Amino acid sequence: MKELAKQVLRPVTPYIPDAIHQWWSDRHLKIDSDPALFAEFSEPLRPIMAKVASTRFYSYADERRITGWLSRRERQTLYALGRWIPGPITEIGTWVGLSTTAIARGIKDSGVSKIFNTYDLPLSMDSFRPVEGGLGMFLPGEADPRGVCTDESFRNNILPVISAPGGSNGLLKRNLSRLGLLDLVEPHFGDFQSFNPIESSFLFCDALHDEKEIATNATGLRPWLRKGSVLACHDVGGSPKLIEALREILPLGAGATIDSMYVAEVIA
Repeated sequence: MKELAKQVLRPVTPYIPDAIHQWWSDRHLKIDSDPALFAEFSEPLRPIMAKVASTRFYSYADERRITGWLSRRERQTLYALGRWIPGPITEIGTWVGLSTTAIARGIKDSGVSKIFNTYDLPLSMDSFRPVEGGLGMFLPGEADPRGVCTDESFRNNILPVISAPGGSNGLLKRNLSRLGLLDLVEPHFGDFQSFNPIESSFLFCDALHDEKEIATNATGLRPWLRKGSVLACHDVGGSPKLIEALREILPLGAGATIDSMYVAEVIA
């Protein structure tokens, strides 16, 4: 579970008739101006990742209502990967669809049909109960929490979502439908490790926020990956310790950090 106190606040930008909000402070936003960002990736990924690094990103006005914790550079990363990496594409940890929307926009703009499956937990009020340090998130039958958030974070960020009709899963579907992207996505609800794995060319995982989650979930990612896959993990890139823990479990080659996102190639 994501530490929900770190919600990204977006600046107000002028309305543009075509419903696109450009980031005026960096109008032609790219992941990184350094062309060597993904230069260590192996062939045939290297030229594809060069396209990823140079793809411009725009924030659509109708997406500003979706809450989440991705920086604009991280959303651009997901958009570009969705656009240039072939399918199948998998996302683990969708919440209400901010990352899902970025990937789906990329798929749509690629003009290529791609399989895109998403997986998230079906959370409800019964999933949370008091623990030391705040409220813990528990899955059925588990004695230890998957994550802990403060009481304030729960009231301000989680409760409004899980108390909405259908909870986070319902909001995800409504957001995708409102944006005309639902036909590009196949949402699934439950622990991803309970589903049959689909080997993916690109996998985004937002369920590796600390060493405990890496130990719990990273091994389960292995059947979803193959040699040449691209793995992107949120909240890992800012911590050398978490990167090392991830690389001890998965066969990763070259990698790059974009804000708190870590993007790496799978080499076996």
